[in-house]
Amino acid sequence: MAFTGLDAPEPPTTERLTEVLTPREREVLALLAEGRSNTSIAETLYVSERTVDSHVTAIFGKLGLDRTADAKPTRAGRGGTAERRSRLGAKLRSGAGAGQRGS
Repeated sequence: MAFTGLDAPEPPTTERLTEVLTPREREVLALLAEGRSNTSIAETLYVSERTVDSHVTAIFGKLGLDRTADAKPTRAGRGGTAERRSRLGAKLRSGAGAGQRGS
């Protein structure tokens, strides 16, 4: 099946993020959008890295994002985790305002 502009889901709005994500998931998303690592997020929120990983998995699933393509590190010279997370943050902020804390 060929891709057309009509097949593309609309980017989530801040209101939609509030509807689909829990308050904790929104906190994790805001920190992800800053380019933070799971370790840094875990330290900031006083939870385990495994808990952060679970939140990230839930966030990506609820937003229909490909976690492998959007947040995992790539081979050397092609952008590391921090760079990819920063790009993810920019993508989310431009489409959803997700980088805003609060709510």
